[in-house]
Amino acid sequence: MKKCRYCGKFHNNKTYCSKECHIEGQKGKNNPNYRHIKLICQYCKKEFWKPPRFKKQKFCSNKCSSKFFTGKNHPQYKGKEIYICGYCGKSFEIYASERKRKIKLCSNKCFHQWYRGENCYQWDGGKKFELYSSEFNNKLKEHIRQRDNYKCQLCGVPQVEYLRKLDVHHINYDKKNNKFDNLISLCKSCHSRTNHNRRYWIKYFKNNRRMYAKI
Repeated sequence: MKKCRYCGKFHNNKTYCSKECHIEGQKGKNNPNYRHIKLICQYCKKEFWKPPRFKKQKFCSNKCSSKFFTGKNHPQYKGKEIYICGYCGKSFEIYASERKRKIKLCSNKCFHQWYRGENCYQWDGGKKFELYSSEFNNKLKEHIRQRDNYKCQLCGVPQVEYLRKLDVHHINYDKKNNKFDNLISLCKSCHSRTNHNRRYWIKYFKNNRRMYAKI
């Protein structure tokens, strides 16, 4: 009777008592062809084993590698520079790669405070805060919706399916210009889309809309 090299049971075979023990017993360091070498991680300083072809590997895992190459250890690190916040006036440090920004701001709070009003890239001279004229009333809006067959003129959704009244949009964004050819029916989502890139939407509606007849 011999003792199994893997599980320790006694048997009549040569080395292992079964095929399962033979497979498990040949894994890892127990394999006669096992030639792993010992390395030391440069970040956590722990020992790890790798085949000889990985002898130049410096880290035991991707986690240690990403933690090591942060800040000053990063190959593209160029240091930090001190700037003064363009909104609150406090001094703060930024990486040299961020020096191309025209306005240096210390936080997201200052960023949102700065890009308001005239500093916003969508600033239109304050037209957004102008009040509508008395001509732009519910009766006029209903005429425009009726003229457009109660459908959004951008996506085509009918007012019945939308479950709310369609918005009436000024094509040239002039709230005092209430002519029929300057008004168009839009759903709420399409109306919000027209608040961005206004030059594009002015050109789009002028080139694609049909000539509306006066009611």
